[in-house]
Amino acid sequence: MKKKVLNVLFVLFFILYFFLLNYFRNMDTDMMYIFGMSSSFAEGLIPYNDFNMVITPLYISILALFLKILGNNTIIYYLVAAIVPASITFLVNKKNKYITPFFVMILSFISFPNYNLFALLLFFIILKLEYEKKNDYLIGLLLGLMFLTKVSLAFFAVIPTA
Repeated sequence: MKKKVLNVLFVLFFILYFFLLNYFRNMDTDMMYIFGMSSSFAEGLIPYNDFNMVITPLYISILALFLKILGNNTIIYYLVAAIVPASITFLVNKKNKYITPFFVMILSFISFPNYNLFALLLFFIILKLEYEKKNDYLIGLLLGLMFLTKVSLAFFAVIPTA
């Protein structure tokens, strides 16, 4: 029963963030930049060769995969982008239900979907695994993925886990 409630809660967070992204958030320059890079990568162009990127390619590659499979459209971008803040809110809600409304407000109105938020999701997963004393190899893999998402944030994540 508890697992079903958690699944419904994740879906509600996902719908909330998708609705906020699609209807209340204007597509600013960073969102256009990330969507353009993902779209170009989904169309077969090579990053750093055919188009310029200043970030590492993991987040762009994940978005490009979904854009290639589901269609190269901004709605698909919003759907995939809404998974990240919904996952962060879901992880925070599982740990502490009292600060969840603050995370919803922060993730809804201050942040927007980009590679920084994806790196934050990876960081929260690493913290959850560290807290539960899970497999260190999985934590190392997630740190590597975080490094491929944003190098400067990964350096700060390596320090507490070392």
